[in-house]
Amino acid sequence: MPKFDFFTRLGLFAYQSFFDDEFCAKLRTEVRSATETPATLLGNEGKSVLDERIRKTQCHQVSEEAIASVKSKLLALKPQLEDHFDVRLKDCEEPQFLKYNSGDFYRPHLDDNQSDIGAQYMKDRKVSAVIFLNSEVDKYREECYTGGALTFYGLVDNPRWQNYGFHLNGESGLLIAFRSNILHQVEPAIEGERYTIVTWFF
Repeated sequence: MPKFDFFTRLGLFAYQSFFDDEFCAKLRTEVRSATETPATLLGNEGKSVLDERIRKTQCHQVSEEAIASVKSKLLALKPQLEDHFDVRLKDCEEPQFLKYNSGDFYRPHLDDNQSDIGAQYMKDRKVSAVIFLNSEVDKYREECYTGGALTFYGLVDNPRWQNYGFHLNGESGLLIAFRSNILHQVEPAIEGERYTIVTWFF
């Protein structure tokens, strides 16, 4: 499994220990007690639709305090993201708190949508960010998970590598950011619960 500096060399942004273990544990506890709803997709005319053939995971409605705390930390990172991706960023969308149970996944997709039917906020997305609240391991242990790798495509500018997926191991506290037009997916989770936070800078 490639290390984080490998992905950095291919243009992604990695920040280990963006959240410390204590903060990750606190957020996992809050997610477990929060109301959950199936995560949706953006359909035609900007309407949210549920299609668990493409995306199967749960979105949790955590407290306003938790949302504000996470967003504040993300916005403090904005200057570094601007330098790394050479783009001006204004703000980020409200973070989503996600939990992947065994068998959950998100098939290959882009986070932006430049088509005529794409919603404006998706056209404005420039940088996507994922924060892992627990770690992916080879053999299941408490508070970790197996499977569920975040996989990127098209990172190497060579036709032979366009369809090859590079798997990134999630690590508690890790933030990984990438341009929103990069094809990626979440492989099916196998055992345990995979906790992440996602947002998009515009």
